[in-house]
Amino acid sequence: MPIENETKYVLDDRHGELERSLTVACSRILRIRQGYLGPGVRIRETGKAGRSRSTPAHSFTYKQTVDGDVVEVETPISRSDFRKLWTKASPRLLKMRFVFRDQGLTWEVDFFKEDEATYFCLAEVELKARDRRVPDVPEQLRPYLLHTVQRGDRRFSSRNLADKIAASELLSSLRPGLPLPHSMKPDN
Repeated sequence: MPIENETKYVLDDRHGELERSLTVACSRILRIRQGYLGPGVRIRETGKAGRSRSTPAHSFTYKQTVDGDVVEVETPISRSDFRKLWTKASPRLLKMRFVFRDQGLTWEVDFFKEDEATYFCLAEVELKARDRRVPDVPEQLRPYLLHTVQRGDRRFSSRNLADKIAASELLSSLRPGLPLPHSMKPDN
């Protein structure tokens, strides 16, 4: 049974410095469009970002929590099926994903976008099914670390972060007293 076991970290990249540095440092940058069809049901289009775009891959994913574990079943679907399902998907999101390895683990840093402006940044690392440790954040991410997400905290699911206003309020609650950058204000 495919068990999803990831640890997430909220990053604070107000000025875009991290995103710019990862653009230079990462060889694997993905542009992801994803939408939700119901509880635990997601469709995704993943393509390479930048000049060397390839034909995007399309997938259908079902997730369900069973006995405290998240079971994730993902299967490829055709571009045509993705397009049909996309018309029914809500909410929808766009994110740029930067993928790199650090200390034997694969890290993904997602920049959630609206009109190409970033409104939320989340790093995650996938661990083996029963591994409950909280890995150290890679050195290049440490200056941006705002919050380590508790296991099972659904506020930080991509589905919830697809709502820019909710994501901005959540970000604001993690850094009290600091104003949101102009690009992250809900009415922007």
